[in-house]
Order: sequence, then structure tokens, then C-alpha cells
Amino acid sequence: MEDAYALMIPTIPAFGPWDLTVLPVTVMFFIQFKPHRSPIIKAIIFGSGAAFIGEPIFKWLDLYEPNHWKSIYSFPIYIFIYLASHFISTRKHYKELDE
Repeated sequence: MEDAYALMIPTIPAFGPWDLTVLPVTVMFFIQFKPHRSPIIKAIIFGSGAAFIGEPIFKWLDLYEPNHWKSIYSFPIYIFIYLASHFISTRKHYKELDE
């Protein structure tokens, strides 16, 4: 009966460290390392590493359970995350806030 109560208590998901630490630090590293290289190539490398190396490791550690989800689905999402981060980090001008 204790197991039923344990399922009802909300907790931090196990993939929280992946989403809040590993991915952002890796993106920051890629942005700062060889900054004049193509962001598309870096995004593909980042997406490949996150989708095809990182996710299987987290699955192997039983921290991530993909329900009807394959790593190939995550690949374009990680590419987009990197390219959006690269775009935001390399902007030179920001629009002034209107009062």
C-alpha cells in the first residue's frame, strides 16, 4: 500500500539534472569553443551526442524511460535548442524596452 502513496507525491523528475545542468553547460561549451566554426556543424554534433549518447546513458541508468519515443525524435529538437541558444548568445543589439 505504501507504493500507491509514493506515486501520488510529486517529486522532481529524474531527468531534471540532464535538462537543467548537463545540456546548458554543454551548449555553453560548444558556443565558446571555436566560436568561428559553423553553428550548423556544432548543432549536429551536439544533437547527435545528446540524442544518441546522452539519452541511452540515462536510459541505461534507469533515469529515463522513453514511452513510445525514439532517440531520433530528439535529434532535431536538440539541434533547434543549440541553434536558438547560439542565435541568442551572438546577438549584438537588443531592442529597447518601451515604457
